Amino acid sequence: MDCGDHLDMIVIGAGTGGTITGIAKRLKERYPNLIVVGVDPIGSILSNPSKTDQLNIPYQVEGIGYDFVPKVLDRSLIDFWIDTNDSDSFKMSRKLIKKEGLLCGGSSGSATWAAIQAIKTLNFETDPSKRVLIILPDSVRNYMSKFVSSDWMLLHKFISIEDFKKEQIYKHVTEKKSFELIPIPTLKSNDSIEKVLKIIKNSGQFPVIESNEIIGNFDSKKLLQNILRDGKEVAFSSNLKRFINKDFMLFTVENDHMAILTASAANIPIYFSDSNGKAILSSDGLVQSLNPFDLI
Repeated sequence: MDCGDHLDMIVIGAGTGGTITGIAKRLKERYPNLIVVGVDPIGSILSNPSKTDQLNIPYQVEGIGYDFVPKVLDRSLIDFWIDTNDSDSFKMSRKLIKKEGLLCGGSSGSATWAAIQAIKTLNFETDPSKRVLIILPDSVRNYMSKFVSSDWMLLHKFISIEDFKKEQIYKHVTEKKSFELIPIPTLKSNDSIEKVLKIIKNSGQFPVIESNEIIGNFDSKKLLQNILRDGKEVAFSSNLKRFINKDFMLFTVENDHMAILTASAANIPIYFSDSNGKAILSSDGLVQSLNPFDLI
């Protein structure tokens, strides 16, 4: 094979476990001193099955990680694990696409980021004779509207407003001026679905609050899917908490106007809070937003 007479380390993501088990078993027969590094997203328990508390941590990267250990995964073949997070994984994938021309997906970014950490941990970076193999298992084909999109990365807080502006080459800064907040239809997390449908006459932006904190937006798509799958009676027996998403950004009135405009340009719902993160509400308890053109 291309690695010749020696290979020091291989880094592979783990999902169902077949790839890492098969490759590790075969290569350790040829390279007895090979170090096998398993890559697992935070929120999965493959790296440590006793960490059941991680099961409550959601992750966006696909193709790796599991909430149980599949039988095909032979953990004894893996010398150590590195846990990765979505932000590092997706940023690395974007870097591989931009800098190396490798049209890879998120789990490839996880493996590459983990490999860099493993190289530093083992001090391989000081020895040019060391050979490290990274398995990049996925392509970018299924992720064009996800981490490849700067809007999506900003919405999920994987990149900062400043990084987003640089990517979009937004250079014009508006003069700071006062603006008026506008009350918009607001829902409470314990509202019944019947009440929700009476409030919303048209599709739009509907923030959901709980103890005066904005926790998400009403997701009409989730409700429609539930009605079609389980029937109106079942859907209407639920309250709003089942049908919200977390797609929004929170600002204070003191925030940089350019940051607010940038989020608006990315079509991200924006709301305003005080310094304690509590929603700024109108006198009748409605969340406040603004017309971004008032800032121009």
